[in-house]
Amino acid sequence: EAVDALASFDAVVGTGATSGTEAFAAAVQQVLDEVVAAQVGPAVASRTDVLEPAYQRLVAELTDRQTTARAAIVAIQTEAGDTARVTQVFITLAIPATAMLVYWVLVRRRLREQQLDMRTRLEAERAISSAKDELIAGISHELRTPLTGIHGFSEILMTQGLDDREMAMDLVGIIHSESGELSRMIDDLLTAARIDAGQLGVAIEPTE
Repeated sequence: EAVDALASFDAVVGTGATSGTEAFAAAVQQVLDEVVAAQVGPAVASRTDVLEPAYQRLVAELTDRQTTARAAIVAIQTEAGDTARVTQVFITLAIPATAMLVYWVLVRRRLREQQLDMRTRLEAERAISSAKDELIAGISHELRTPLTGIHGFSEILMTQGLDDREMAMDLVGIIHSESGELSRMIDDLLTAARIDAGQLGVAIEPTE
């Protein structure tokens, strides 16, 4: 569709091409060629560095041409009366036609950009979902470590630690430390869940 639009633009401009229209058409062609070649980065850079300035120059050129045409219309009105009014109608209609075509091309381009942005956001959401799956797997492994220690040392304590008070105290200390680590992990998970749900409040207060 963009290629067809560019061809229509060239057809409308025809022999009346100027430096501005030629530069704009060349800039559009450059971006199209890069998109077709799947060179997304260069295409974005060309759009910003080449196409946008070319479009601004073309708008300025069309504005100047319209101003010149209006000045000519005023002169013709002074000299030719009714003939000038008829000429004014044709010139006023002819000049915006090119500007409208340029505007149509840009609108279609912006629509494509919005569609590309939507696809990019969808891919980002999929990446976030995949990252969450990996996070859950990692958390499961991390939680298993203190749980294993708590279960293992408590089993030792139950089977043989009660007869040796010193060993029992060591095992109780390890169980206490591992349970504290487990509690910290769970608190972090709950905080992350509240952040994700937008339910985490922030209290601002003076502090040292």
